Amino acid sequence: FERIIRVNLIGAFNTVRAALPLLHEGSRIVFTTSVHGQAIAPPNMSGYAASKGGLEAMMRSFARELGPRSINVNAVAPGMVTTELTLGAIRKLFAAQIGDSSGDLNEAAMIRQLNASQAIHFTPIDPGRLAQAYLFLASPSGAVITGRPLHVDHGMSMK
Repeated sequence: FERIIRVNLIGAFNTVRAALPLLHEGSRIVFTTSVHGQAIAPPNMSGYAASKGGLEAMMRSFARELGPRSINVNAVAPGMVTTELTLGAIRKLFAAQIGDSSGDLNEAAMIRQLNASQAIHFTPIDPGRLAQAYLFLASPSGAVITGRPLHVDHGMSMK
């Protein structure tokens, strides 16, 4: 629990505090939170959910604190993203459920089954598409948004 809080919450706080002297008017801060920070707090992930929920609260506080300097503070809250870390966790989860440690599970079926109860679309988010959310918030088009998480989750947080 403490390690997760140190990395996800205290690390983000220390990064912002260290960067503040370098930030000028119109700068953007974009945190990475998660659908697990507010909308979905799954069992056995209380430390992670708490760290991401705390990060969203900190984001809103920083947005109010830094708004007078025209510094916007937002977050991207992704759902399941197609990374080796995510796919590895899915493999372990399904191997444990079916008692198969061979790792020879149908990846597409696992992802579809996991997403079926959580998202409107049944595919994880491509990292390249996720990057577009960060670029949007950092762009001139994102200049009117502050203190908000942008959920990039195929509707997962709506459920």
